[in-house]
Amino acid sequence: MIDKDKIIRYYKATEEDILAARLIEIAESVEKNKKYKASFFLSPSEFQIAEVICNASEDLSVVAYGGFENAERNKAVFVHRDFKYQIVMDFVALEINWDKRYYSIAHKDLLGAILAICKREFVGDIVLVETGAQVVVEEKMAEFLLQNLTKVGAAEVSIKKIAVEDLQVKEQKTKVITATVANLRLDAVAAAGYSTSRTQMNEGIKLQQVKLNHKPAKGAAQEVKVGDTISYRGRGRVEVVEIKGITKKGRISIVLHRIL
Repeated sequence: MIDKDKIIRYYKATEEDILAARLIEIAESVEKNKKYKASFFLSPSEFQIAEVICNASEDLSVVAYGGFENAERNKAVFVHRDFKYQIVMDFVALEINWDKRYYSIAHKDLLGAILAICKREFVGDIVLVETGAQVVVEEKMAEFLLQNLTKVGAAEVSIKKIAVEDLQVKEQKTKVITATVANLRLDAVAAAGYSTSRTQMNEGIKLQQVKLNHKPAKGAAQEVKVGDTISYRGRGRVEVVEIKGITKKGRISIVLHRIL
């Protein structure tokens, strides 16, 4: 039995209590019907809430489904331990195309056009591909998007359904960075990862452009550790892979992976 009140109280401090309550409702329905049920699309930090809820129940497990390999936004599928059958997902894959000779459309442009039509929770990952873009959406919103997404900015676009199996694997480029830092503060490590100054990184943190483990950074002085993920709006993410030790000059040697 999930201690609903305890979990909601815990997330009230971060103003995520409403989301937690919605996810608990889904989990409780699975405890009763002993089958499975999927949430709406969640960011990585939101998915962590689903994992906390799952850990509070002896009968449930939670699986991430986002359509793409290495998807960032996933549905949390709560599954009862007695359910032994196949899980059928209720999302649809769409492909968006435009004349690339005349228009250059970025991820943020596509996201803005889609969110003008439907809520963020109905939309999974958007991936730019050679022919245009692919996106995963809730089944109930697919037809609405097919009928209403006709332009992105000044560019006319065409949109069609494709098989989920035809979604292309998200390409990830990784740059290995070996650096030394004065300390393990977020501003110092992030500055090394993004090849920028600590002053500029501090400004990004103040403007809430920087996240630590998928949540807005609380401050420049937050200490990072191995396994942490830092993201800087529009500049990819940095993973802390190794803290090697102290150099002869008293600095800390670290290894980072920057995902582009």
